[in-house]
Amino acid sequence: MLLAQGDIVDERAALGFAGMERESFTAGNATIAFGAEGTVITVPAGDDLGASGVRHCDDFVLLGPIPMDVASRFLVFPLDGDPWSFPPTSDPWGERKEGGLPPVHLFVRLTAGFLYLGADSKGRAGWSSDVLHECLFRIDPPLSRELLDQVRPPTEPAPGSLPGLEWLGHVNGDRALRLFIDGWYPEPRPDAGEVVVSSVPVPGALGEFYRLARGRPEVLGRQNFMHPPTELGTDAAGRLQIGYENQGGFWWFLDPADAEPVVWMEETPGERCPGPVPLSDFLLQFSLFEALVGAPYNASHRRVEGAFVEGLTRDLEVVPMVGRLYPGSTARFFVAPGLIAQVSSWPDGNYSVWVGAKHRALLRPFAGLGWSHFDG
Repeated sequence: MLLAQGDIVDERAALGFAGMERESFTAGNATIAFGAEGTVITVPAGDDLGASGVRHCDDFVLLGPIPMDVASRFLVFPLDGDPWSFPPTSDPWGERKEGGLPPVHLFVRLTAGFLYLGADSKGRAGWSSDVLHECLFRIDPPLSRELLDQVRPPTEPAPGSLPGLEWLGHVNGDRALRLFIDGWYPEPRPDAGEVVVSSVPVPGALGEFYRLARGRPEVLGRQNFMHPPTELGTDAAGRLQIGYENQGGFWWFLDPADAEPVVWMEETPGERCPGPVPLSDFLLQFSLFEALVGAPYNASHRRVEGAFVEGLTRDLEVVPMVGRLYPGSTARFFVAPGLIAQVSSWPDGNYSVWVGAKHRALLRPFAGLGWSHFDG
């Protein structure tokens, strides 16, 4: 039987793609049937990041744990090397068919039947200790908005579930950072332990940042990083290096003896970049950017015109800031409850934009702008 993307069949027809003789395995909400003719993965319609299913118009995620002896029935794994590719190849989407395995057919279970997404021959897998934890499959061609809304029905955030903007009224004060982190991140777990005290003296604002990070390791960074308090130290000049860019392109440091601490950037050891940033302002900017990067839903475009930015920021609040996080930055932040947008300008008058949101529905009003990546 030949199916086109979006066709709906009954369960017997869907499982038939695995062949007459097949075995099945259940992993959470997903059912995997594999046989001589193929593998069939079916999931219910829904939008739950903790379950298997359609993430975006071109992404389908299968979550484990799945024993390797089961996963190897439809995936080819390297004996060693990068656990996010199979088989080892310069292409991070390693070809499964290279190992002689039949294709994987993806279906979503609807009330009307099993909706066909397509057959995938590429993917990425995360595995360890003979267990598959996650596998990402491509959906090709990408789903239309109509099909996407069928297999991943739109939902609205629960009342009161989005972090608010009370912190915005305290920017450049001493409450903004605490109000933002307490609103954006969940409460630390009861077993998070005591606050780790730095082995060297730190300014009060930095000590408060570490207290807020207790039980919330993501506060210390997902893209760029602040040093944990146990790893702080001073150099020969008495300067305290507090963080660094993810590839070691530059570092942030301060003079702990300053009465009003400022953060400097350094690209070359011993050479300061211009434009110190007040410590409290730096910590809030750092936290906004890392919250954006680590948000469950993102949208981005590297180069857009001013009309795009106007359409994005028209109903957002601008965050007043002093100084910049990194060399050459022109970034400005715009916010709404549960949403953070960063806009940076190019010398030619265009812009790059990056948005992070706590709930997918927050991105949907911007769907028509024309993104290069869009999770809405």
